Amino acid sequence: MRRLKWAVALLLCLTLVLSGCGLGKKDSGSVVKDLNGVVEKMQSYHGTGQMILRTGQEPQEYQVEVCYQAPAFYRIALTNDKKDITQIVLRNNDGVFVLTPHLNKSFRFQSDWPENQGQVYLYQSLVQSILKDNERQFTSDDKAYVFDVAGNYQNSSLARQKVWLNKKTYEPQKVEVSDANSNVVLVMNFDKFEFGTKFEKDYFDMRRNMTSWNTSHLPTMAQGDTKAADSGAKATGTNAGGAAAGRRQRWKLRKCKR
Repeated sequence: MRRLKWAVALLLCLTLVLSGCGLGKKDSGSVVKDLNGVVEKMQSYHGTGQMILRTGQEPQEYQVEVCYQAPAFYRIALTNDKKDITQIVLRNNDGVFVLTPHLNKSFRFQSDWPENQGQVYLYQSLVQSILKDNERQFTSDDKAYVFDVAGNYQNSSLARQKVWLNKKTYEPQKVEVSDANSNVVLVMNFDKFEFGTKFEKDYFDMRRNMTSWNTSHLPTMAQGDTKAADSGAKATGTNAGGAAAGRRQRWKLRKCKR
């Protein structure tokens, strides 16, 4: 009986020692494999958070809402709270659009966005940056896996990014994008993100997104304010007025028919 008790005690001690040494913890390869599976099976998601740009004299903060439905429907709303301005990037069967509802303006991109460029708020872009970087750096903390990888943005000054992913669900928690001097120039903090969201049938319809917007409290926006609103999307290449690197978009824009 004593020998049995000693054997059990020894087994428990050995289990604690092995767990303390990291046995059972996932490494970079296993997490990458899991991420590839998540993207392949993913049908939809919805997330919200704050995007902070640190490229000017003062940080600019935007509220972000991102929605995706397979195979290729997207809706991203970027709101500048200080100026009370919102722009919507929309992709549906009719194309890719940039909407400014309170000005009743819409533009259509001749583009395959977002396949042609990375976006800090899109889950697919974040995962692809991890999968493609064979020199990725991997760490973890109590709640998240952390990847340090090369940036995949049109703006060449956005050199690297760190991505925090929930250990249990692989949902994104935070993204930090740095320049070549390791200065953090863009931060995306997700306060909510969930897979498998059910959207209404016309959720990605342009007319719905233009007409359902509550514009009663929004002031008329001057041209200078329009540029300020565009700057949030400009950092990652989604604005109608300029490319991510600050250059003019090469895509031809044409006014949408109403």
